[in-house]
Amino acid sequence: MGRARDPYVQFAPFYDRWQSLYAKPFSLGMTLRMRQAIAEWPPPERSLLDLACGTGTLAHWWARRHSRWEVWGVDRSAAMIERARQSTAKGGRLHRPPTFLVQDLTQLRLERRFGMVTCFFDSLNHVTRTQDLARILRGAYRALLPGGIFVFDLLDEDSFEEVFSTPSVVHDRNLFVAVETGCEVRRGSLHGLARFHFFNRDGERWDRHDWDIHERCWTRAEFDPMIRAAGLEIVHVQLIDPEEQPEVFVPRRLYVVRRAA
Repeated sequence: MGRARDPYVQFAPFYDRWQSLYAKPFSLGMTLRMRQAIAEWPPPERSLLDLACGTGTLAHWWARRHSRWEVWGVDRSAAMIERARQSTAKGGRLHRPPTFLVQDLTQLRLERRFGMVTCFFDSLNHVTRTQDLARILRGAYRALLPGGIFVFDLLDEDSFEEVFSTPSVVHDRNLFVAVETGCEVRRGSLHGLARFHFFNRDGERWDRHDWDIHERCWTRAEFDPMIRAAGLEIVHVQLIDPEEQPEVFVPRRLYVVRRAA
């Protein structure tokens, strides 16, 4: 059986440019939250694993500013990881360059454990099946050292329908990105669809690329028991309001959970 097609092949070349259309890439907006979590619940080791790391923006930023940390990034998309590795090669010498791996997060297998694990940009909302989310949470547990912390975000359940009922447009001279959105209920759960239309200028010609993402609204009533079932302890949950922190785009719940020491 052949490998499943990488859904990010077309999206990867535009991802960083798309993020640059905003005031700050989303993942970098979460670094303050990471530092706050570290101060409140110090991890047992200076090591970071970023799940669903994409093109490695957070991993590279953290490695540059925290040179004593060992930083890894994992993503299921080979196209996104290739971009991350290219950024490492172009970014100049680092004391400890990040390590990037292509892995399905539902089958996470790593050769070491970490003091801190992250997963941002509503990546867990992209997981729409309960059994897959449970596997990812168990994988995060296995990836943590005793006393380690897992910091991640989910779209706020009270705002989910509004988020997926609001189209958007961002652009510069060479890239135009329009997003259509919609919501529907499937088997009692709310799901959102975002349909991206990328228009990229190539000389005098504009090329079009379309890309869809599906997300599921995970309520606290269904999600929190899954965290505990994975062996993790919830130590902090916070609503982040984009009116107070614009780079988060939409209301999100920030979680800090911990593997027992």
